[in-house]
Amino acid sequence: MSTRADRASQPASGRVVVVGSLNMDLIVTVEAIPAPGQTVLASQTRRACGGKGANQAVAAARAGAQVTMVGAVGDDADGAALLDALAAEGIDVDGVLRSPEPTGLALVTVDAAGENAITVAPGANHACPPAHVTATLRSLTAADVLVAQGEIPAESIEAAARAASAAGARFLLNLAPAIAVSPGLWRHVSLLVVNEHECAWLLEGLDHEPSGSPAARLAGALGVAVLVTLGTDGSHLVDPSPGTTLDEALPAFAAPQVVDTTGAGDAFVGALAAAWCAGHDLPDAARWGAAAGSLAVRASGAQGGRATPEAILAVLRDTSEPSER
Repeated sequence: MSTRADRASQPASGRVVVVGSLNMDLIVTVEAIPAPGQTVLASQTRRACGGKGANQAVAAARAGAQVTMVGAVGDDADGAALLDALAAEGIDVDGVLRSPEPTGLALVTVDAAGENAITVAPGANHACPPAHVTATLRSLTAADVLVAQGEIPAESIEAAARAASAAGARFLLNLAPAIAVSPGLWRHVSLLVVNEHECAWLLEGLDHEPSGSPAARLAGALGVAVLVTLGTDGSHLVDPSPGTTLDEALPAFAAPQVVDTTGAGDAFVGALAAAWCAGHDLPDAARWGAAAGSLAVRASGAQGGRATPEAILAVLRDTSEPSER
């Protein structure tokens, strides 16, 4: 008999459609991330494909989903390299604009413990107009899961949300980084994924806060399901929908060695979306995402982890690992 984790690896009837950023990452490896005014020498530098949208699309594809990418890159060598890399993963890139703006660039500093500091120059990511998003998403169906993040303009996120609602598709919003959005956005959101810092920022902007944990307060205030990721402490999932009593603390899976944490959150979101699209319920999809995150930190780069269905299932079945990344 197949388990729920097994069913998440089976082909999905819908697609994961990612509306988001595509960046070229310039990665520098240092002993310690420099303090303000300090200069340090890097032991290694390299370029790699990134951007939260592209990272999540790659993670979803590696986790077994059929994936479409919507966004914008420059009409330059970096843009061409990003499109080639996504296509090599089997991702449909017909919805990615070629813009006269330069391709987005991320400066990623990684220290000896695998922790990172990132500065993003959005470039073409801020030249993806809402009209393009709306037109590209006309093929959405109720079987699809639509994913967006905070590295694109709020107007484009809101256009994606409206398209999801019109099609009856589920809309997963990873508001990272946390940016201001219109209050009307929340009625279109099926699941909000944020880390603890983004959650705190959102709570500060509320006129009132219900009591309870940060995840419960945010879910209650916005009226949407909320998943707050807590790093090595796991995650907290709350769904305030009528008739639902979902309030679950989920564990993290420990990685035997942490090389680079840059892509862990995006691997989490991409694999969660793939599992949700494949018919998993939200708690199990979140475990699927957590397993992918634990695999991502074992490799360098935002797209370096190989969280395939087989690898994810191996983590999920290994009860000897008491905590995840």
